[in-house]
Amino acid sequence: MTLGLFALFDGCEKQPEYNWVKRITDYKPEVKQYWELEYDNRGRLTKLGNTPICYDGDEVKVGSLEWNSRNEKLSYATYRKMDDGIYTCLSECFVNEDSTSRNMLKETTFCSSGDTIHVLAYYKDVENGQVLKEVSSKYVYDDRRRLTDVMNCYLDAQGNETWACHSYYTYDSNIVYDANLDLSALVVDCDALDVSLYFLLGLGGNESFALPNYIRHCVNHGVATYQGEGLYRMTGDLLNKLEVVSDDLKLKARYEFEYYPSSE
Repeated sequence: MTLGLFALFDGCEKQPEYNWVKRITDYKPEVKQYWELEYDNRGRLTKLGNTPICYDGDEVKVGSLEWNSRNEKLSYATYRKMDDGIYTCLSECFVNEDSTSRNMLKETTFCSSGDTIHVLAYYKDVENGQVLKEVSSKYVYDDRRRLTDVMNCYLDAQGNETWACHSYYTYDSNIVYDANLDLSALVVDCDALDVSLYFLLGLGGNESFALPNYIRHCVNHGVATYQGEGLYRMTGDLLNKLEVVSDDLKLKARYEFEYYPSSE
């Protein structure tokens, strides 16, 4: 990272600040995966590991990204901000269904309304554009910009509900952190990669810098539930380690974060 620092900031004097995330390591997969992060002179994320992120007016283009612990792969994603403030995203991704991986086109719309971000996604056949499934989601925030609810509904090509999940987040310990990225995006385990990146990049303008104590998932209207506990290691206001462990002691997420050193 230090070798490319001056090129990264286009010769400007501005240096990365101490709370800018330099590296994210995912310890959940069998072989740990890590990403070095790079930024432009406006502090915008331009590289996540080997994945380039480019900004062109109202467009943000993301290159190929493979996330091992999620067993997901994104070939590309292009976010476009419309005149009414709504973001759309066109991407190509590999979707895992019935133990098989299938390449699909995905069209996603992000709309912010009051305390809620509405996300609507259509998965389409790459060859003929036929809709294969639809996912609608709601992300609800409280008056302190903390994510409290995530509701997902999955429909098949005929419009029949195939799966649903409602996630609840509580913040009893008032854990907050200082960072340039919304790291709470990594806590939501039901997101697809393009949705996680939307929040990680702060495109919705609703960044949350609070972390939940407990996460409760209610699947298929109560057929199955689990509760997860958020465990964090902090150095001052910096978040160094994030873990989510379910009540049956299954690891749901484990990340570590490194930051640029203070320029002082």
